[in-house]
Amino acid sequence: MKRIIVAGAGFAGFAALKHLGRFTGTSPEYEVVVFDRNDYTTIIPSLPDVASRRMDQDLPKANIRRLLPRGAVFVNDEVRKADLDARTVSTGSNEYEYDYLLLAAGSVTNLFGFKQHLDPVHVLDSLPEAVRLREAFGGYLSSGAAHTLLVSGAGYTGVEIACFLSEHAIANSKNMKVILVEKADKAVGNLPEPERRYVESLATDLGFEIVTNSSVVSFDGADVTLETGEAFRNVFFIWASGSKRAIEDISGGFGSLPDGRMHVNRFLQVSGYENVFAAGDCAAIKNGDIYLRRAVPFSVASGATAGKNIVRSLENRPLKKYRPVDLGWVIPVYPSSAGKVLGIPVRGRLGLAFHYLTCGYRTHDLRSARGYLALGLKNIFGAR
Repeated sequence: MKRIIVAGAGFAGFAALKHLGRFTGTSPEYEVVVFDRNDYTTIIPSLPDVASRRMDQDLPKANIRRLLPRGAVFVNDEVRKADLDARTVSTGSNEYEYDYLLLAAGSVTNLFGFKQHLDPVHVLDSLPEAVRLREAFGGYLSSGAAHTLLVSGAGYTGVEIACFLSEHAIANSKNMKVILVEKADKAVGNLPEPERRYVESLATDLGFEIVTNSSVVSFDGADVTLETGEAFRNVFFIWASGSKRAIEDISGGFGSLPDGRMHVNRFLQVSGYENVFAAGDCAAIKNGDIYLRRAVPFSVASGATAGKNIVRSLENRPLKKYRPVDLGWVIPVYPSSAGKVLGIPVRGRLGLAFHYLTCGYRTHDLRSARGYLALGLKNIFGAR
């Protein structure tokens, strides 16, 4: 029996399973084993909604076992280590051999060695962390008169969560200062300049203070000091300064970007390993002279291509090239948005509606799809 291991049951992993399942469900000589530390998959773009209580924490969830294709086995544990030369993966307690491996475990927050009082430092890379942030922020707002939200990182995630939490504080009649700290010389620097300026102006209009060319150098559990020497007392501290490959311990002769994304060829095979594929946030996928940004549509499309190519390899058929198609993007900066869809700028409530409707399309659960549809319609009609 040949074993195909899928490490990660997120957007890329499930897109691959749709093709692997159709193949292995009728072929008992093949075994598909899926690993994930959670027993549910998550609509990751909804984490700011969960953290700010705009969304029930169960809405972005869907049970993995109910979604698995026939013939697939689920292991409710995370792959912690992979040895590409030995063809093994390990969960820490058990080791598994494979014939084919798809690395689709996504990314996690990169603290870049920051280790100071981490318990009150909040991140936003998983549903449990969003729920933890949600509960802690509620407690923070209910204590004391002066409140300061300090976010390390003024990229997509940092600006999104700042906007959502600011709106939550306003809705609860709480005064809160918001500080965005960015190592680069400008906020949301990866955006095209017109959209970048628009998002920056939104943040400024909301009263946010954006500190550029600086970073957090000390945190004592309550107070933060920046490289500039500025100090802020009794802050609610969120770290959103970068991400890295979720499975750090992967050995083999492959290349990768500084954030851990693994170099792949046009068929999504990891460089030097014909039986190992990477998709989504695990893969460094080049489109011309640049690498694709981390985005749900690319995760889904690359996962589907990787799944098809594993099937093609098993059937000794030529592999298909992954050809990325960029239909657009939207950044929800509540109560507005910024983005481009099919090359057309989209902003405000319309962008928010598009964001929620897209999440509903991506979900695997009918109940969740209805919830996202309701959110999309509310924003179309301007309801908060």
